[in-house]
Parts: sequence; C-alpha cells; structure tokens
Amino acid sequence: MFMRKLPALIAISLIANIVLGFALMRGGAENSATGDIENYPFLSKRIFTESQNDILINFTPLRQAVRDYVAKQNTEIGVYFEYLPSGTSIGVNDQLEVKIASQLKVISSFAAWLRYIVNPSLVILPTV
Repeated sequence: MFMRKLPALIAISLIANIVLGFALMRGGAENSATGDIENYPFLSKRIFTESQNDILINFTPLRQAVRDYVAKQNTEIGVYFEYLPSGTSIGVNDQLEVKIASQLKVISSFAAWLRYIVNPSLVILPTV
C-alpha cells in the first residue's frame, strides 16, 4: 500500500520544494546590496558588489611602507603579504631563507597547555 503512494509523495514533495525555492529566491532579491550595506556598516563594501573583480585596490603605498620598514631594521627580515580576495601580494625579501622556528610554537603551546591547564604532572618542564 505504501509503495503505491511513494511516487505520488515524491512528486508532491518535489513540486512543493520547487515552488518554495522560487518563492524564497524572489523574496530575497528585494533585500538588495544597499540594504545589506546599511545593516552591516563595518563590512567591506567590496563584498556587496556584484562583480568583485571590478574593484581595484591600490597597494602601492602599502608596498612602499613595508619596504621602508624592512630597510630600517638592523637584521635581515622578510615580509610577505597576500590579500586573499584579489590575490594581490606584496613581498619584501620574501624569498629569504629562514629557519623554521614557528613550528616550535605549536609544540611548546601544547606542552604548556598540558602542564598548566590539563594536568601538571603530565609534562615535566623547567619551572621559572
């Protein structure tokens, strides 16, 4: 008995989903980007544009400021910055070979977490 009604239930569900989907899409179009900009003033205006690739962002002053900052340093450093939405990047000594010390942060943070938060007897670290 249920197997006879199954195709009809699937057809009714499919039609209801299509009608509901069109109704929701049409209703959402009335609340355009201008309304969203007013509701979210702290978000970038770029995300509310239709074609985000049409907006040009000038990174030349930032690039020069980073170059000046790196030139003033007593040690040799490298800086790399990439603006993810557009892929624009700034690199000053970005090909400089450095020792990978940042991976030690994860290990030492985990050890400190074990020592001081979870259970002080799990990890033996020198006390300061």
